[in-house]
Amino acid sequence: MLFVLQFAFGVFGPNPVSDLLAGIIAFLPKIIVAIIIIVIAGAVAAGVKTLIQGTLGGLS
Repeated sequence: MLFVLQFAFGVFGPNPVSDLLAGIIAFLPKIIVAIIIIVIAGAVAAGVKTLIQGTLGGLS
């Protein structure tokens, strides 16, 4: 939808709305990468938690 809006406002020539939409579209890959990093970090943290619980589970 953002791409369609960008093309639609681009018909009128350079304008602030086109610039704003271009900035948002350029920022989307960074958001996707950040989400992927958070998911991977959560998976690693869950694995480490399970490993530590298994290691220390027998100790009093």
